[in-house]
Amino acid sequence: MKKLLKKYELFLLMIPAVFFGAGAFITGKIGILELSWDELTFLRFLIASAIILPLVLKKEHKNLKLKKNDAYIVILAGLFGMFGYHALFFMSLEYITAINSALLMATTPMVTSIIAAIVLGEYFGIKRIFAVFIAFFGVLITITNGNLEVLKNLSFNIGDVIMFSAVLCMALYAVLSKKVAQKYSPSVILTYGYILTVVLLIPYMILKNPINAILNASLETWLSIIYMAVFASVLAQLLQQISLKYHGASKTMLFYQFVPIIVIMLSAIFLREPFTKITAISTLFIMSGVYINSTIKRD
Repeated sequence: MKKLLKKYELFLLMIPAVFFGAGAFITGKIGILELSWDELTFLRFLIASAIILPLVLKKEHKNLKLKKNDAYIVILAGLFGMFGYHALFFMSLEYITAINSALLMATTPMVTSIIAAIVLGEYFGIKRIFAVFIAFFGVLITITNGNLEVLKNLSFNIGDVIMFSAVLCMALYAVLSKKVAQKYSPSVILTYGYILTVVLLIPYMILKNPINAILNASLETWLSIIYMAVFASVLAQLLQQISLKYHGASKTMLFYQFVPIIVIMLSAIFLREPFTKITAISTLFIMSGVYINSTIKRD
């Protein structure tokens, strides 16, 4: 039984993580209808911190202290992967559909592979270059809505640009996390990222004073926030961190190729978002590139 679990460990970790994460595109789109990006980010990680901090203090209190050099990396990882990614993610949902957001998110393995090759020296050959080219052609179709003439004027949808910036943040987070993943438990790395996000937003929340908007939010919005805090943050990211520690950045992030497929189905059911021909074509290119990237054995 143990051998069987070990054999399929990567799948047991990342399939639930991807499903939980995909749900955040739907609940995020619901939440952004009533609350702003900063309010959603703050509440999501305030709740997530309240869940994970007691657990970490109880089980990991001896391992909470970071070495000076590691502290810089953990803080940077939290800045990019928690604050940066989620702030930009919620901002993008104000302008684009959950499907477009998920399609751009699917390129995370490509971007992670590029950054991992530069920072960690991971293998990056002709086959991966080809995969990146195909995937990013799909990205161009997405952000130009199939009209490549847009490239001449650089008049992209601001939401697509914001979401792709979020992808860069998540890729940086994956690579930075791997540099310290062997020294600290996944829960410790996540806890620092959650708390950093909350601390960074506290001054802004005080100045903005969004208490009325938060208290008047509907039950649907609050359920969306709770889902994102518990399932899409704590559970999904803990599973992701464990996978990063034992299986590496490229293998872990390739599972995000399934996010668009899940989001497309969920969006049709819960958000009634259309699946257009342009979306189908861009999905084909992006998924093909990600699949080719996933067949490269070296990590």
